[in-house]
Amino acid sequence: MYAQGVTSAYRECMDRFINQDIEGQDMGAVGGQEYQCCGICQNTNGCKAYVWGNWNGGTCFLKSARGPIKSSSSGTILALMNLCPTKYPDYDIPGNDLGGVSGQADQCCEFCKSNSACKAYAWSNWNGGTCWLKSVIGPLVSNTGVTVGIL
Repeated sequence: MYAQGVTSAYRECMDRFINQDIEGQDMGAVGGQEYQCCGICQNTNGCKAYVWGNWNGGTCFLKSARGPIKSSSSGTILALMNLCPTKYPDYDIPGNDLGGVSGQADQCCEFCKSNSACKAYAWSNWNGGTCWLKSVIGPLVSNTGVTVGIL
C-alpha cells in the first residue's frame, strides 16, 4: 500500500509503503523527517532504500538492499529508491555500446550502474534479453520493442 499524500517528486524518487521494514541491511541512521530521507539516501553511496520511523523525533534508517521486506506495525515508512527513474519505451541509442549483457529489462539498470563508463542502456529481447550498455545518453531514435534507461 502506498503512503497517502505522496507528491509527484517523491513518486519519481521511490516507491513508498506504510508499516513495512527491511530486515537488516543497515548502513546507518540519520536524524530527520521522512520527507528528508530520500535526499539523504540519494546522496549516500550504496543506499538503495530507507525506513523512516518516529524514533528520537524522526530517524532515517539507510539500507544497502531493497529487501527482504517484512511487515511492521510501528508506523514505519519503507521507501525503495528508483535506481533508474528515466525510461523510454520504444526508443534506442544507436552505437556507443560498451558491451551487451544477457538479462531482462529490470536488471539492466544494475548492470549499467556497475560500470563506471555506463550512462544509459538499451534493452531488447535479442537472444532472450540483452542489456546494451551505452557510453552516452543520446540521441534517442524510435525503435519498437527496445527500452532505453538513463542513469
